[in-house]
Amino acid sequence: MMAPSGANDAAMTNEAAIEKTRVFLTFDVECAEQRRGQPPLPPQDWDLRVWGQLSNQNRAWGLGMILDVLQRHNLQATFFVEALGAAHFGLPGLANVCQTVRSRGQDLQLHLHPVLQRPLWLSEGATPPADDLAAYDLGQQTAFLRKGLEIFEACGVPRGEVKAFRAGNYGANNDTWRAMAAVGLAVSSNHNLSYLKRSCRIEGFDHTNDVFATGCGVVEVPVTNMLEPSGQPRLLQITALSVSELCWALQECHRMGFSAVTLVSHTFEYFFVDDVQRRRGRPNHLNIRRLAQLAGYLQAHAHQFQVQTMGDVAALGSGAPWPSGHAAQTQRAPRGRRRHRYPRLLEQGIKRALRHWPLPSRFPFGL
Repeated sequence: MMAPSGANDAAMTNEAAIEKTRVFLTFDVECAEQRRGQPPLPPQDWDLRVWGQLSNQNRAWGLGMILDVLQRHNLQATFFVEALGAAHFGLPGLANVCQTVRSRGQDLQLHLHPVLQRPLWLSEGATPPADDLAAYDLGQQTAFLRKGLEIFEACGVPRGEVKAFRAGNYGANNDTWRAMAAVGLAVSSNHNLSYLKRSCRIEGFDHTNDVFATGCGVVEVPVTNMLEPSGQPRLLQITALSVSELCWALQECHRMGFSAVTLVSHTFEYFFVDDVQRRRGRPNHLNIRRLAQLAGYLQAHAHQFQVQTMGDVAALGSGAPWPSGHAAQTQRAPRGRRRHRYPRLLEQGIKRALRHWPLPSRFPFGL
C-alpha cells in the first residue's frame, strides 16, 4: 500500500532538514625504511611502496589504481604525501607522485616520517631517528614542517596549495599545532582515539571524535573512530573494516550529527609484497573490492554525504562554525554491532592467510 502523499512530503522534508555529513577519504603515501631480517630487508621506494609496481604483474596496484577508482566514481580524496624520504629515494620520484596526484584533480597535502631521513639505519648499525613528531620540541617540529614544504616547492608544488598536515604514525602533540600555525598550515588530521597516549600525544582532548578548532589557529579533523562492542576505539581504516561495517559507521555518524567523517588508508594496502628483493607480489583483491564498493556507496548516497578534501576545510578557514575542542569533549563514537564485526574478522583472517600463502600468478582465485 502506498503511503499518503502527506506522509511522503513529511519524509522528504525531514530528509532535506538533515545536513549532509562531510566525508574525507585520506591516503598516506610513503616509502619505507629497511626492515629487520637476515640480512635486513631493503628499503621500499616509490615504485614498490607507492605505485605497487611488481615485477611479476602486468599492471601496478597502488596509487594509480586508487586514482582510477576515485575517477570512476567522481570522488576527490586527500593524499598526504611524505616528503623527507626524497633525500634518499630521489626528488624526481616524489615530484612524479605529487604531479600525478595534482594532475588527476586530487588534493595533495603534507606527511612526514622523520625516520625516512635515514632509511638504511639497520645496515649502518645506527640508531634510527625518532619517527613520531611528538618526540621533538616545538622548534624542531617547525623546522621539519618548513623543510617538508620546501621539498614540495622543489617538486613544483605551489606553496599556497599545501594547507594540511598529518604526522607519520599520527605522532603529533599539541606543539604540532603551534608549529603548523608558524609555517602557515591550517588543517591538522592527527587526533586519533585509537592512538592516543601511544604515538599520538595530543593532550586535553581524550574524548573528541569530530572536527574542532584547536585554539592555536589550526582546525583539527580527527581520524574518525567507532567503538568495538567491547568499548575499545577502532579507527575507520578502509582496509581494516568490512564494507558493511564502513557503510553502517557512515550512516551512524550521519544520524548522530557528525560534522565530518575521516577515513584513512595507504597506497601499499592494495597489494601483497611476497619478495621485496625481487619485487614480486600480488594484488590484494579483498582490499581493492572494499575501496571500490565504498566509493560506489558514497557516490550513490550523495544526498547524505558530501565527499570533500582537507583543502576544502582550509578554504572554509576560521570563519566556519567549528566547535572549540572543549565544546566537543563528549565522545560521540558509534558503537559497533557484532553482526558486522564477525564477517570482518572472517575477512581479515582470510587476508592474513593470503599474506603468508602466496598463490601462483595464474591461480584462478580472487576475492
